[in-house]
Amino acid sequence: MLVLNSEDIYKSINPVGIIKAIEKAFFIQKNGNYLMPDRLHLTKNKNTQLLMPCIAENIACTKIVSINPNNQLKKLPIINGTVQLTRHTTGSILCLLNGSTLTALRTGGVGAVAIKYLTPNDINCIGLVGTGVQGLHVLWMLSHVRNIKQFNIFNYNTHQTELFCSQLEEKVPHTKIYITDSTKDLLNKSKAIITATDSPNPVLPEDISLLENKTYICIGSFRPIMGELPRSIYTLVNKMYIDVEYAKNESGDVTYPLEQGILKEDDVILLNNVIYGKTTVNEGIKIFKSVGMALFDLTTSNYIYQSALEKKIGTMINL
Repeated sequence: MLVLNSEDIYKSINPVGIIKAIEKAFFIQKNGNYLMPDRLHLTKNKNTQLLMPCIAENIACTKIVSINPNNQLKKLPIINGTVQLTRHTTGSILCLLNGSTLTALRTGGVGAVAIKYLTPNDINCIGLVGTGVQGLHVLWMLSHVRNIKQFNIFNYNTHQTELFCSQLEEKVPHTKIYITDSTKDLLNKSKAIITATDSPNPVLPEDISLLENKTYICIGSFRPIMGELPRSIYTLVNKMYIDVEYAKNESGDVTYPLEQGILKEDDVILLNNVIYGKTTVNEGIKIFKSVGMALFDLTTSNYIYQSALEKKIGTMINL
């Protein structure tokens, strides 16, 4: 069994490879050649354990992660966990990977794929609310699908924002980084906005004039009580895009417009229908909400595993 820690994973990958792995996951999802139950949530107080299994292409992938929001105050990672790859035909364990790094990379890849298929090729100014690990990786990955000239960053924690911008500059050099003083300023300066928080309340203002004609990539909320988008935004759209069907039940950003009757079930569309030409992208505001799925973990971790084998990275052990 090959063991890959965080450092091994970063040495093994390149952003284009991650993005291609996510596109492959959407292709498998579209064709239905996989087995994937809804993920299991165990939540106590603010802390959540997730169990995410999947089987595709004779590979079984199981991710177990914990999400502890208060770890940020302790200067500890919010997401921890492991990913196990198994050869389905024999049950032999192929690889054990750092789950938090895998999650950051595949979430970044999902955001980049959404930007690739929902925005015009000439978009060059991206805003971000939430300066955590997930936001960093989305900006890094999407810089490989669009020629970004400026990132606009907003977060209430000034020290964390400065550290984030330093890390972003390392991953995406020669791109201007602007720290905005408000979300209104962020909206004014950005054509697409990434929200990457666990906020139970909207992180953008209820101002229709600021919200119009932009693309929103929401990767933070993963429970019905969470919702990053302002409520007024739903009056401006006739459809929204999601990565997996159970997003309709898991995220407040999707459950709210459905429960209020602003959108119907048929108005909430899987992104793979856009990628593979079954539906056209609406004009004006575009919203994509990702809650993640085990199929992303499978294709991304298998890409990392194969790349690590080729580059002779990682540690082989016998259990």
